[in-house]
Amino acid sequence: MDAYFKSEGFDTIGFEESEWVRPAGGKYSEVIYVSAYVDDCLLSCKSLTVMAEFKAHMLDRLIGIDEGEVTEYLGCELVRDRKARTEQLI
Repeated sequence: MDAYFKSEGFDTIGFEESEWVRPAGGKYSEVIYVSAYVDDCLLSCKSLTVMAEFKAHMLDRLIGIDEGEVTEYLGCELVRDRKARTEQLI
């Protein structure tokens, strides 16, 4: 997985080896964040179009399925306030 993300222009975030960020530009016009743990992968991007495009490319290369909108991640509930554009893991 690490080799794939690096080939797509991602860098790890700080000391975390399971958190990646890809800057905007080139193939994708928005910043993309990825968090992965064992068999869970969480994507974040300001553009749904860019995120869908990246997700489709990723699923062509890696084994996985799209389980839709996230409501829980790593045992924590994801609470969104779309109006305020905020998210919390609780």
